[in-house]
Parts: sequence; C-alpha cells; structure tokens
Amino acid sequence: MKYPVTVEVPVNRCHATTREGAQCARQAEHGQNVCKVHGGATPEARVAARRRIAQLIPAALETLQHALKDPSGHVRVRAAADILDRAGLKAAEEHVVVPAGQTNEALDDAIAEALRRRSVTVVPREAGSEGQADSEGQADSEGGRP
Repeated sequence: MKYPVTVEVPVNRCHATTREGAQCARQAEHGQNVCKVHGGATPEARVAARRRIAQLIPAALETLQHALKDPSGHVRVRAAADILDRAGLKAAEEHVVVPAGQTNEALDDAIAEALRRRSVTVVPREAGSEGQADSEGQADSEGGRP
C-alpha cells in the first residue's frame, strides 16, 4: 500500500523586522535574506546573491554526478537531461513537419545555422538531387514488373 508523501517547502522569509518588531512577512529575494523593500533590490545585494549562488555550483554538479549513478533509471535520466540542458543541448521546443517534396528554405537555413553553432559540418545538397535514388536495385519505371 502506498502512502502519500507530503513535503513542506519552507519559504525563505525576509529576516528584517517591521517597525512593530515583528518579522517581515515578505519573501526574501533569490539568494538573499531580505526582501526588495528591505534592501534586496540594490545592485550590491544582487551581486552578493549571485556570488553566493555561484559558490554552490560545484556542490550542485557533484550532486548531479552522483544522481547519474542512482539505481533508479528515472533519476538518472532527469540528471542527464539537466546536465545536457545546462550545456546548451536542450531538446527541441518545436517540431516542424514538412511534407515530402516541399522545401522550406527558412527551416533549412535555421537547421544549418544550429548545426554550425555546434561545429557540425554542413554539406550542401546538390540542386536537382532531391528524390533521386541510385538506379541499382530499382525497377524500371516503364517496363518494371508485369
């Protein structure tokens, strides 16, 4: 029998106090201990927050590396997908289907540009070669089979 698992995620509340002495009820800015009203929006605070988050990167990468060895296949797949996404090898967000025989020059150019950015050599197709196959192994279109 499976039991539902409830996980409470703590909200990082602002550590500043109000004039009445109570803790501020606002959520702290990302990577900080105070909300934007209490100084979290200043350029200095944002730089410090980015620095604190950057210091966590090695530990996060190590955790992902351990997740790749997890016995659960699902965890390994999610960790691998996350690493590939961060490396810029994200899955396609949009799939375009072009019927056979029709060309879409803009799509061809976009694909060629994406491949160039990944240092993949693109060999241009010769004009008129589309749809042509090697004559070996094909039945003659005029006299083929009876």
